[in-house]
Amino acid sequence: MRMWLTLALLAGNVAVFGVEVARSAGGLDGAAGGGWRLPVALPTLVEMGAFQPSAVLAGEGWRLLASAFLHGDVLHLAGNMCVLLMAGRMLEPLYGRARFGAAYVIALLSGHGVALAAFALDRATDFPTPRNDWGVGASAAVIGLVGLFFGLIVRRRDLLGISRFSVAWRILLVVATLPLLSLVYPNVDHLAHAGGLAGGIAASFLVEPPAIARILRMREQERRWEPPLPAPPAPPAT
Repeated sequence: MRMWLTLALLAGNVAVFGVEVARSAGGLDGAAGGGWRLPVALPTLVEMGAFQPSAVLAGEGWRLLASAFLHGDVLHLAGNMCVLLMAGRMLEPLYGRARFGAAYVIALLSGHGVALAAFALDRATDFPTPRNDWGVGASAAVIGLVGLFFGLIVRRRDLLGISRFSVAWRILLVVATLPLLSLVYPNVDHLAHAGGLAGGIAASFLVEPPAIARILRMREQERRWEPPLPAPPAPPAT
């Protein structure tokens, strides 16, 4: 099975970024965060659907999806698309397009859900939370694919032939790498990333790769199968 959905998501993100650049009238002035890394003006990002918790809670739910196709600059786009391509190349053929797409959406909504919860908590109780007032990017969904992979190898590593050590160092690598994003992008929404990762792990319990599901069914049938009782011995000849 080819990774058509992965390629469609990649093409969609690239196309939308082209529209952003074309519509960004502010150039580097007033861009999201300033500097050469973010050439798309913040007003353009907000107009096209940047995730804003206050706007979403006010009824603009379309921003939950639209913001996942917006990126602040080429590096932001390239980083997310590289991870999407690597994860999709492995996971989409394994899970199938429908399950892969479902996991992507679950991770995206989970990431936004955590960010919304932090915003609501901050507004209701004045409890300080490490939240952002706006955000763009596919990173919550993309990191969710990493969570999907981790959930799979932890739950089914015996079927995949992966050792405990291999699982552990992969998890530690991601846990150690994600905070380094702050050195490149100070405005990284860690809550959305954490929510996306948790959503991807949760998705690994909700969707099962068809091949693994077949193996599990076969094992269950073998476990339930009882051999037939031996035939009674023939009566002695008279």
